[in-house]
Amino acid sequence: MTVEIILPRALRLPLLGSRDTNELFEYLLLKMNDNGVLISVPNWVIGRVSLNDNEMISLHLKHYLGTLKPVEGKAFSLGSHWNGYENLYRVQFSHALEYLPLPQGNRSLRDELLFLLKDSFLLKNGIFVILKHLIPYFSRLLKLTQLRYKNLKSALLDEVLRNVQANMQELENLWKLLDEQIKDERDIPLYLNLDTLRRLIESEIDLSLFILAFDQSKGVKKLDQIFQTQTYSLKSHTLYLDAIKVTEHRLYDNYNTIVSLFSQSFGR
Repeated sequence: MTVEIILPRALRLPLLGSRDTNELFEYLLLKMNDNGVLISVPNWVIGRVSLNDNEMISLHLKHYLGTLKPVEGKAFSLGSHWNGYENLYRVQFSHALEYLPLPQGNRSLRDELLFLLKDSFLLKNGIFVILKHLIPYFSRLLKLTQLRYKNLKSALLDEVLRNVQANMQELENLWKLLDEQIKDERDIPLYLNLDTLRRLIESEIDLSLFILAFDQSKGVKKLDQIFQTQTYSLKSHTLYLDAIKVTEHRLYDNYNTIVSLFSQSFGR
């Protein structure tokens, strides 16, 4: 028998989801069972999109639900309203959810929040390191003159690297500041700004800008396809890109879990 869980309104804060193109969107988690979830993408959220029927999306609920594998599935528009919510989608899980064993000894909400913030800083640092290794390869992968590559590197690649580094440093500062400010879980909603955190967590890499800059817009939808069109050996470079995507998804998992901690801290 399938048990359906309806989430309390207090827990329905916007969460981050992503499409196959890596485009982010915000959604509200309304109810769920072992087969899927009901979500809403209301008009008032910042990252609003219209999902396509049968589109594969990632919900980034792995930590939130404590599952072994990422929580993802195909979205189907319902269109109708439910309890005042609009733009409803039923997301059918792509695989059965397997739950991790409960950890021995529970951390407090405060300790869990600080752990996730520190982990997010380290993950963003990982992206920074990967990009520093990846960027020099662009000069060999792309058929550009030395001057054009220099201009491209200055206008796009270096800018991305600076933005990642700036967000990484802000995440470190936020983690250390909240470690000082938050004495117990009741302080979490007083000092944690989810809008600021979301800005620091989101990807700094706009794939569409990369595609436009590399004159590969015809028929190319993903950055790794750009590499696949070159004759140079590309296995190491696609591994770099895959590593960035996986790391970004871990950041989104962290963010959604922090949103859950933020919700739980009310009324403590």
